[in-house]
Amino acid sequence: MGKKRKARVNVFTEIDIHLPLRGFLTCQRCGKPLSVSGSRGNGGVYYYYHCQSVKLCKKRFRTETANEIFVKQLSQIAVNALIIGN
Repeated sequence: MGKKRKARVNVFTEIDIHLPLRGFLTCQRCGKPLSVSGSRGNGGVYYYYHCQSVKLCKKRFRTETANEIFVKQLSQIAVNALIIGN
């Protein structure tokens, strides 16, 4: 019998939990959708949202920071009880 191949793992399906804003953010500069990439560091892999137009925009944002800012913005939204009808 031959050697069995290990099943390939789709990285993005495993990390989707950590990237809830993937596909919803756009670049402030050029309006293109932000992509996601991982970078290896001393403490593991760090994920970033970055513009797909690498030539024009070189900004990138840590996913953790963007996610925290989004949650803070959501917490500032107040719902009027009269609108939702108790």
